[in-house]
Amino acid sequence: MSTDPSDLSIEELERLLAERRARKRFTTRLESTQGVSSSVLQKLEAARQQLYPVVNLNRVGSRVLLGIEIFAVLGLLVAGAGILLRLDELNRDAAQVQAQARAQLPDPSAPQFAPTLPAGSQPPSALTPDRFKGIIQQIVPVAIPTPGPQQPVRLVIAALNLDVIVVEGDDWEALKKWAGHHNGSANPGQRGNLVMSGHDDVFGEIFRYIGDLKSGDTVDVYSKEARYTYTVTNKRIVAPTDVSVLQATTDPTLTLITCHPYLVDTQRMVVFAQLTR
Repeated sequence: MSTDPSDLSIEELERLLAERRARKRFTTRLESTQGVSSSVLQKLEAARQQLYPVVNLNRVGSRVLLGIEIFAVLGLLVAGAGILLRLDELNRDAAQVQAQARAQLPDPSAPQFAPTLPAGSQPPSALTPDRFKGIIQQIVPVAIPTPGPQQPVRLVIAALNLDVIVVEGDDWEALKKWAGHHNGSANPGQRGNLVMSGHDDVFGEIFRYIGDLKSGDTVDVYSKEARYTYTVTNKRIVAPTDVSVLQATTDPTLTLITCHPYLVDTQRMVVFAQLTR
């Protein structure tokens, strides 16, 4: 096409003018849009700057929540320490009661050795610390069966420096202060399974360290008439529902049972021994 206006027809000149007007309108609109975009960006930046203090407040709130969580954890630790101290106090009181009861036993080496339960000579309140007497007086005492001449009355484990009285039964009341002889199990020296239990973390922690016994260690069990010595042969940890350790045996054996692990008590520590003399 010719670019000389004199060579163009009227229709061509009108079309050329229309194209130039269209390009001018497009350029004007583009410049206007760019201006609006810049204005929007400026407004967004101003809004962000206004919201910045809110972000800071959110950070302060997070720090406050973190502080509360730290104080809560510290509170739990303090409560746990208080429970442990209380448990230690209960164990010391139980040890005092047991020491007083053992002091009343006659010399086991004497021919007339015939130990009796402390409750047979003195009421339980006489062996109880003063601050607990008011509580005990409100509780109906549970009668503990009197042991027969063949039943165990005393347990001595030299390797653990353990010397405790044995009562009949192994329920909660029976095991509050002593080791308990499982009802229906064998008597000392007799053929069968002699089963005794004790606590590991409350009421004196009587059986706390029986898991430290090794094969060859000896355990002396006294009846009213004689002393019987058992030698440790084995030990294992079982579930509380594993009652197979209570089963009768053809030989005279001894089974010692306590809770495990210490202060958790989800399993049972069981020690097995064989009569040697």
